[in-house]
Amino acid sequence: FNLDDFIKANKGDIMLAITDVTQDSSGKPNASILFSASIGDKPSFGKLLDAGKKLGKQKFGESGLISYNMNENYFAIGNKKPDVDKYITTANNSSPDFLDNISGNSSCAYINFQYILKAMTMDAKKDSLGYAIYDASVKMWDNLIFTGTGFNNGGSTSHLEVNLLDKNTNSLKQLNKYMGILGAAHKQQHDRYKKMAWDGDIKATDTTATK
Repeated sequence: FNLDDFIKANKGDIMLAITDVTQDSSGKPNASILFSASIGDKPSFGKLLDAGKKLGKQKFGESGLISYNMNENYFAIGNKKPDVDKYITTANNSSPDFLDNISGNSSCAYINFQYILKAMTMDAKKDSLGYAIYDASVKMWDNLIFTGTGFNNGGSTSHLEVNLLDKNTNSLKQLNKYMGILGAAHKQQHDRYKKMAWDGDIKATDTTATK
């Protein structure tokens, strides 16, 4: 296929989503990653899909690490087949609450900090200082919303919004408190490493043979 095929293959609407963030028993993160594009010219899209299949077999063989599905309007590819299939069958029906804040823009992004942080609880509990930072973060951050209106008259307009969980306390006061917790935890961690290094030096001296 050529560049014209690539341009005609989709309508310019694309989406990347990272959802179902979890940790396994060893603390290793896991997530569902899904990419979707709206289908434009079907013959051109067919060429693109055939090339993708060929490249996928060369890269992953028949392992099934990557799955895809499509209907008349959308193509989706991801690392978990059930999620890919579900997206294709519900793409025109689902409407998450955050879409009310970002719809009508040429580009947008949404990050749910609470969702991500609470999925990392297991790993955070392994260290007391790490958990102090984690706990402060959970109580601090809510979500991030980004929107862009695209180019107009040689320029573009965008909006970035970071929302905090506590809606009743001044944001600067919250940020000051949060930075204080991070600073104190960093100092304790630094002191801990210094003590570990000092104890190591003492042990090395104590075990040195003397005449």
